[in-house]
Order: sequence, then structure tokens, then C-alpha cells
Amino acid sequence: MADASIYTIEERLIDNVCVHEKQRTGEMYEEIRENFFLRFNKAAPSEANLRKLRKKTFSTAGSVLDAKCSARYKKKICR
Repeated sequence: MADASIYTIEERLIDNVCVHEKQRTGEMYEEIRENFFLRFNKAAPSEANLRKLRKKTFSTAGSVLDAKCSARYKKKICR
């Protein structure tokens, strides 16, 4: 499966769990992003991307990997 994200699987998984537990812990998105930066020393995903990742993970089979894209085949030119 092709993975085109700039974030590792571990980074996406940790972020996803934090966003999922956001209501229980009372954390704000800014705190989640700050904790991400402190833990991984890299820019955190935006709030919109955090929401998209959570929605993708829990609406599909529960995977944080990128889905395999279908390839577009070129027509063969016969001469």
C-alpha cells in the first residue's frame, strides 16, 4: 500500500488517538498540535487535517494508511 503522507504511521496514530479522546480529556486542538510538536519536533497537522484523519480512520476499516490509488492506463497506439 502506497503511503504518500509526510507524517509517519506513528505520528498519525498518536494524533488520531488524541483527537478521538479530545472530548474526554477536554484538550483543545491547539494543545494537541503543541503536544505533537513537543513529542515529534515537527510541525503538526492543521486542525482541519486532524479532523479529516480522524473521520477517515473511523469511517473506514480503521487504518491510518493512505488508500491505494487506482492507476490510469494509457491507451496503446497500434501502428
